[in-house]
Amino acid sequence: MPSTRVLIVDDDPSMLEDLRLYLQHHGCDVVAVDNATSAMTALHRLAFDIVITDWIMPEISGIELIYQVRKTISPVPVILVITGLNSSFARRHALESGADDFLAKPFEFIELKHRIDILHNRQSQPAPSLTKTITVPPVHDKPPFYCVAIAASTGGPPVLTRLLSSLPMLPDTVLLVVLHSPGWALEDMVQRLNKSVSMPIALGRDGMKLEPGNIYLAPGDRHMLVTGSFRLRLTDDPPENFVRPAADPLFRSVAKAFGKYSVGVILTGMGQDGAQGARHLAAVDAAILVQDPDSAIARSMPETALMVNPKAFRVALENLPARITANVQLLSRK
Repeated sequence: MPSTRVLIVDDDPSMLEDLRLYLQHHGCDVVAVDNATSAMTALHRLAFDIVITDWIMPEISGIELIYQVRKTISPVPVILVITGLNSSFARRHALESGADDFLAKPFEFIELKHRIDILHNRQSQPAPSLTKTITVPPVHDKPPFYCVAIAASTGGPPVLTRLLSSLPMLPDTVLLVVLHSPGWALEDMVQRLNKSVSMPIALGRDGMKLEPGNIYLAPGDRHMLVTGSFRLRLTDDPPENFVRPAADPLFRSVAKAFGKYSVGVILTGMGQDGAQGARHLAAVDAAILVQDPDSAIARSMPETALMVNPKAFRVALENLPARITANVQLLSRK
C-alpha cells in the first residue's frame, strides 16, 4: 500500500524540520518547502495526498496558496492550515477559504496525526456500494409540514450563507442542515446567519420539537436525526463517512419521517457523505438537488451524489434557491 504523500509549507525552519521528521517517522512520504511558490512547483510535479501549510508567509500567504491549489491542481489534495493565528475570525476565514481543517500553534503532534488520519480517510474513502437495494417504508399520511435536508462540508460556510440568505420564508417547511465543522464554527455560523436569513436558525437540541418556517443546524460532534413525532434526536453514535455530524443518518431519518414530502440538497464538500443517504430519499420519491460540482470549492461530495443517484438534479449554485422553493411548492400537490 503506498504511503501518504504530504507537502509541508512553512517558513519557520524549526517547525518545517519538526513536521518533516515526525511525519516521516509515521511512514509518510514528505516534501518540505519554505514558501508557496516552491509549494506550487512541487504540486505541479507530484501528486500529494495532503498539504499542510502555514498561514503567514512572505510574498504568498497560506490562504492565497489554498486558492491557487483549488484553482489549478487536480485532484485537489486535503489541505490543513497550521498557524499561530487563533482568533475566531482567523479560524473562520481559513475554513471559508477552502481549508479542510485548521490547527492552531502550539499543538500536540499526536493531535496533528489524528487530524491527518481522519482527513486522509475521508479523501480516500472507497466509492459507495450500489449493490444493495434500498427500501424505505412509504409515508402514507401527509406530514404537518415539509422538510428540506441539506449537507455541506469543505467550502460550505459561504455557500450555505449565500443559499440560506437567498431563500424566502418557507412557512410550511423545516430546513435541517448538516455542515462538517467544529462546534465553535457552527455556533458562530448560527449567530451570523440569524442576521441575514428570512427564517430563524438554531443549533439542534435533543428532543427539540420541529417548527415549520425554521432552520436547524446540527451541532458539533453529534449526529442529528428527526423522529417520527417530528422532534430532533441527537446521538453520539460512531462517525459515518469519518465525520460527526454526518448527513447520511439525517437523510435516512428524513426519508422515514417525511417520505416523499421532503427534498435532499447536497453542496460542496470533501468525501462522500450524503450520497448514500440521498439514495434513501430517492427511494421514497423525494427530489435530490446537487450543487454543480464545477461551482464547488470541493467537488467530491456533489460528484459522488450525482454518481450514485442518477435521478438527482445537477443545479448551478445561483439557481438552487429557486429550485428548492419550486420543489417545496410541488410537495403540496403530492
